[in-house]
Amino acid sequence: MASAARLTAEAVAGLSSAPVGVRSPHFTCRGRAGAAPLRLAVVAPKRVWKLATKRNRVRRRVREAFRVAVSAARAPLRGEILVSCLAPAAGAPFSDLVGAAAAAIAVYNR
Repeated sequence: MASAARLTAEAVAGLSSAPVGVRSPHFTCRGRAGAAPLRLAVVAPKRVWKLATKRNRVRRRVREAFRVAVSAARAPLRGEILVSCLAPAAGAPFSDLVGAAAAAIAVYNR
């Protein structure tokens, strides 16, 4: 299965007001189930990581964790998910990120 597509700025603005659906130690997710293929946006707040290089690294790790979780899923995935990274995501083992990502995907694809 291919990786999830990225959300547009308009979709991110719409999802930012949605209630938080999934909370993990590493990130929170807001989203909605939909008919379109799964789309994903990952944000890393500047107030948590001041350096852009650190924010980019965290975003890449979380995006890759979701990509691995999507490829491991057996059913076609649909919906939109906005992932907000939390401070523990920077130093978390990658397997923990993948597990949390799989749990988040399961919530939006019941």
